[in-house]
Amino acid sequence: MINQNNVQSNKVPLDETLKILFLDIKMSNMLRTHKKKSLEAQKCHKSRPILW
Repeated sequence: MINQNNVQSNKVPLDETLKILFLDIKMSNMLRTHKKKSLEAQKCHKSRPILW
């Protein structure tokens, strides 16, 4: 979502950038653990592979 103030000043406050970065890292970590879990599940359920 674009903040009106950000458009006018054309720069994002530092804490906003950090928040976005933090969320990005959190998401990629979640995806990584999810991938790992699904790989482990694949090993357990070879007859029913999980499509990733």
